[in-house]
Amino acid sequence: MVFKVLFSTLSRSEDDLKRLTIQGDQLVGRLVRRDGEIVWIVLRDDNLGPVEIGKIRDVMALTKIHLQLGSSEESVSGSRALLVVADDVPGITNQPTIFDIGLGKEDLDIPVS
Repeated sequence: MVFKVLFSTLSRSEDDLKRLTIQGDQLVGRLVRRDGEIVWIVLRDDNLGPVEIGKIRDVMALTKIHLQLGSSEESVSGSRALLVVADDVPGITNQPTIFDIGLGKEDLDIPVS
């Protein structure tokens, strides 16, 4: 699931937003900030590409949850890693991305007594 968060001036409309979206994008809502900027929330179901899959695999392979001696595996239930990927100068084709990666028992580093 992909969420896009886009910012615009108050003078921009939903029709302007359509120029930045692709097939399958669905406008979830918009918020008007006190400074007049509009925050648009767009949702799309999408498959991961090879680059995204590689980044997620790297995080899962390199991330370890260190437990104290005597801790149970259940204490880390629901653990997540957030990976932020962004170029120095983002644009329409290289927007910053946040990956929400679920971690599990395979990511535990359990000390041996």
